[in-house]
Amino acid sequence: MDIGCNKGNDALKWMERWDTWGFFSTQKWIDTVNGMIAGGHGYACPVSGSCVTARQANKDMPEYPIGLCVEPMQANIDLLHKVSSALGYTANTQRGSFHIVQAAVMDKASPNATISFPDGEPGQETLGLEAFVQTDVPLRTVDMLAAEFALDRVDILTIDTEGADPAVLRGAVQTLRSVRYIEFEVARMKTNTEWEHHTLHSVVADLDAKGFDCYWAGNNAKLLSMNRCWDDSFERRVWANAACVKRGDPWSAVLQRFAKP
Repeated sequence: MDIGCNKGNDALKWMERWDTWGFFSTQKWIDTVNGMIAGGHGYACPVSGSCVTARQANKDMPEYPIGLCVEPMQANIDLLHKVSSALGYTANTQRGSFHIVQAAVMDKASPNATISFPDGEPGQETLGLEAFVQTDVPLRTVDMLAAEFALDRVDILTIDTEGADPAVLRGAVQTLRSVRYIEFEVARMKTNTEWEHHTLHSVVADLDAKGFDCYWAGNNAKLLSMNRCWDDSFERRVWANAACVKRGDPWSAVLQRFAKP
């Protein structure tokens, strides 16, 4: 489940990782997106279509990945539908289900709730709830989405909401019981967002109590533990990403190998 899916490339990468058929291709998705928004908004971070996939690990074990690409902005939703239709990456295919869901995600919502959210140019990555030119979109929690799509488990939860990540995590209490891996954005420098009212330490401590080890995820193939090596300087107003893994999961030992001593 990808909250704040934007142009969909990260969600597709997880679909491809689980795909034993060779059906989903992140590189095809990126190329198609770039062709549709030529001259428009690019990627805030460098993107790559390469990843290790289940097909490379075990071709004899069929998997049918289910992905939820959750995005509130109408221009991005339109783009996502165009790209998924062009590539045939839609719901209920014979090789997996890729669901595009228009919703803003927070910690509390009711079935018919909506919230004003800005619209922008296709692919724009920096709009949060505080921006202007608002339109009404459905409001959901992670737990509501998991129930609506009858997901018996959520292996991966990624969050990139331009400031609402702590609230998204608070609305995922039931879902986090099955989650193996979480990524979320730390944006302490953003004003008028959840990060103005919640410290990173409080978020990490809450996840720790739920059985997760959290790390700073850098660009140097190294991780720095927030649980074992906490330092108050982590609260500095920077833009970075955190990666958390459920203790006892096979991936936990893998992440520990990449953690700085």
